[in-house]
Amino acid sequence: MRRRDFIARVAGLAAAWPLAARAQQRDQMRRIAVLLRVAQDDPDAQRDLQSFRKGLWQLGWRAGSNILIEYRYASADPAQMQSYAAELVGLPAEVVLAGGSLALAALRRETRTTPIVFVRVADPVSQGFVVSLAHPGANVTGFASIEYEMSGKWLELLKGIAPHLVRVSLMFNPATDPYGPGFLRSLETAAPSFGVKPTGALMHDPAEIEGTMSLCLVRAQTVASSSCQEPLPMFTASRSSRLPRVIVYPLSTAIATLPLPAA
Repeated sequence: MRRRDFIARVAGLAAAWPLAARAQQRDQMRRIAVLLRVAQDDPDAQRDLQSFRKGLWQLGWRAGSNILIEYRYASADPAQMQSYAAELVGLPAEVVLAGGSLALAALRRETRTTPIVFVRVADPVSQGFVVSLAHPGANVTGFASIEYEMSGKWLELLKGIAPHLVRVSLMFNPATDPYGPGFLRSLETAAPSFGVKPTGALMHDPAEIEGTMSLCLVRAQTVASSSCQEPLPMFTASRSSRLPRVIVYPLSTAIATLPLPAA
């Protein structure tokens, strides 16, 4: 399924707020809130939002006519994210679209009643956001992007590239990537079957990416092989500027999520 079709489906889910509200006349203005972890000028987010609005339009909801959409972009700033979450819940909004784990966690701290639809959330069951994918429960539902068990597939890929690999470092920012520890635990579980030693490479700012990669390179010169692995993009607002510099390092590198083609 193309990404735009997927986002259009999300729009349909977000439009399905309580029946009592939908039974009212369509000419009454409704409010949808959108909370994203990226910067406002992120091109992928803007393409996704265009598809989101198209999906609403196909269901008869017109921005500025019978719905008002409030957007907030936190640029991977946890404090800003929490502030925006409180602001959007207080509007109030009838439904909130949460883009990513950071946004979803912030919204759940603010409300257990306002309907929340999430996208781009890694293993929402293991993170404790929902009871199960089939029956999420409470006021939260949405689409999972990836499960922690994928760490084993990353190791398999890296071993195929570098058969003598003995050390793997998982790079993530604990402040903006709440799923990082879950991926690391999964990596530690899978590692023995591949004969590698996993470690966590914690960063707190995108500027630290190059320094962490340099440290991995130093380690690679003292053992048979080494690799750095980035679970999901902590690049956020600066992905395009930092990613090329990361890839030039002579390490076997697996990056779980990259911007997808617009088509």
